[in-house]
Amino acid sequence: MTAAVLAGGKSKRFGSDKLLQPFFGKTVIERVVEALSPFNEVLIITKNPPKLPSTLSKNSKVKLITEIFTEQSPLYGLFTALKHATFDKVLIVPGDAPLFSPLFLYHFARMEAPAFIVENGRKHPLICILKKIHITAVEELIKENMHKVAELHKKINSKEVNFDQFKVFDYRKKSLINVNRKEDFYEALYR
Repeated sequence: MTAAVLAGGKSKRFGSDKLLQPFFGKTVIERVVEALSPFNEVLIITKNPPKLPSTLSKNSKVKLITEIFTEQSPLYGLFTALKHATFDKVLIVPGDAPLFSPLFLYHFARMEAPAFIVENGRKHPLICILKKIHITAVEELIKENMHKVAELHKKINSKEVNFDQFKVFDYRKKSLINVNRKEDFYEALYR
């Protein structure tokens, strides 16, 4: 199975490249990739590959893929991931969640696609499972100038999967922490 990390954001709210921030001896992006070690293939979808740590390019399972789109949209990342995935089923995760539980990701990825995570009514549309066939729906939304991942999930009838069933692997729900701002980063460090 393929796992794809969406790492093409600008980090505007953070103020600097959040994926390269040191986090317990590694960068944020290295932590995310480390959590994906059970997967056969890991794609890092980015707009700036030279900025990523060189350790990631030395891993034979990791492939750096540069988006062809110049504008910002998570759908561009999804399109790129689905186009380049070797395997039919693709786990999608954001690149700014350094506390992913590998067991949570592994067990979630074994579920039927399409699906995404929900926790206490809050949707996490970028933690999802898609199949390569969904690239058609992504293309249609891009052509319609719709760039919300929630619209994609609606269009393809993705199943909402409650995170509570994975609490045994991540009781404190650390996997759902994104570091969009400096405050989020410090919360993740001290949680």
